[in-house]
Amino acid sequence: MEVPTRLAELADTCLTASQAVADAWSDALTEIQVPSGAAGNTVAGGSVLSAHVEAADAAATGVGRLVAVLEADVDAVYLCAFDFSTTDETVARGLEEKKPAPTPERTPSPEPGPAPTPPPTPARVA
Repeated sequence: MEVPTRLAELADTCLTASQAVADAWSDALTEIQVPSGAAGNTVAGGSVLSAHVEAADAAATGVGRLVAVLEADVDAVYLCAFDFSTTDETVARGLEEKKPAPTPERTPSPEPGPAPTPPPTPARVA
């Protein structure tokens, strides 16, 4: 049963990666915050701060989508490992009984679809 074990390890790696990405972004949020007076009293100061907030919001959306995709991959890989394990057990039982192995029921694979869009994490202007 090496394949299901390796698939479970892969799923665990994907989960660890998704958590690492989410944690890194969360840690970075404090570093990219810009105080409201950072642009001084320049004419374009408000525009600069607004553009910074928009860029941070777009980055938060991208990171959130990446985390969601990695988490969906975790579920899909675990389902695949379960399918391998179930099929292996069904065939083994059939061989032990010296009967033709029954056709295992097909577990529906997850259908790919649009990645879930998490709500954006707004950048804060201090």
